[in-house]
Amino acid sequence: WEKEGGGGSPRGSELVAPRAPDRGGTLACCDLTPVRAVKEGAVAVAPGVSRLFASLNSACAVWVRSGAGPPSRASAGAEYLGNYISTKGVDGDRCEDVTRTYKYPEGSPREAEVLDGVWKERDRSEPRADLFVSLHAPSSFPLDGGAQLKVTVSNRSDEERAVRLTLGAQVLYSTGRLGARLWREERHLTLEGNRGTALPSLAPLNTHQSRALRPLSSHSVAFIQDVTAYKARATLEIPRTAVQFQPITAVIGIHNDLASSLDNCEVAIAGRGLVHRERIYRLGSVQPRGLLRKQIRLTPTHPGVLRLTARVSCGQFRNLVAFRSVNVAKAEPPA
Repeated sequence: WEKEGGGGSPRGSELVAPRAPDRGGTLACCDLTPVRAVKEGAVAVAPGVSRLFASLNSACAVWVRSGAGPPSRASAGAEYLGNYISTKGVDGDRCEDVTRTYKYPEGSPREAEVLDGVWKERDRSEPRADLFVSLHAPSSFPLDGGAQLKVTVSNRSDEERAVRLTLGAQVLYSTGRLGARLWREERHLTLEGNRGTALPSLAPLNTHQSRALRPLSSHSVAFIQDVTAYKARATLEIPRTAVQFQPITAVIGIHNDLASSLDNCEVAIAGRGLVHRERIYRLGSVQPRGLLRKQIRLTPTHPGVLRLTARVSCGQFRNLVAFRSVNVAKAEPPA
């Protein structure tokens, strides 16, 4: 951040705020944003004020989803991103806490007044949306199949609207990084005033994220839904307890939930104290929506908690892994 030179400017301290990237993906320029405007919530002063104010007054919370169930908020408290702001001079190592320069104390009457003012300004400045969209999709579907989507578009204005509807699918990794775009479809619609329409569509590829709607008017409406594409899976059954040198039976299952068969399947098992070196079994094909089970006899040679790992591969997938542990009791010496 820097001081604006000369004239005793009332703007005071300023910081450099990057503008939105241009079409080439690079920063076109930077704006000088008054720090006091950020603190007071004067979002109309400069383009960067709104973004900085939102960042400094946002809370970060952790949400957890178990399987296909609804997400629930974690018990950990929310972390407020703007509560720990410090700066360091170029010519020294001394750090200075400048949190109060950017925002009022949390829970103070002045903070509540500023937040309320920003909300009112936002309601006044943002145009009223008269185009609405909703997307209905299954929570999951097989990797080799399609998903039946239903998109509902409503025009709540009194005028007829020309709309370009865009449906798309893109991979979303567990790290939050977006991957390749898998599918895209566009439709041109004409919606009468105060009317809605439902459009069925088939997504032919696995979808982790779907987004819709880019109208031809000056604003757009979007709806995003996470969808899981599942593949074949491997399971392993083994007794929880065993006795040293006494044989046990492990059962390996290959579950094919897809609409196509799994060809040239094989399983490799390994486990110190349970299997001498790695064993590989060729199992053939698994029919669509089918299950193939393989029983394997093992003889524990070491006492303690031992782990057996099964690694399944086939023509379509590699390394479908399942593992289980067994507690092996030491063999009693003969009388």
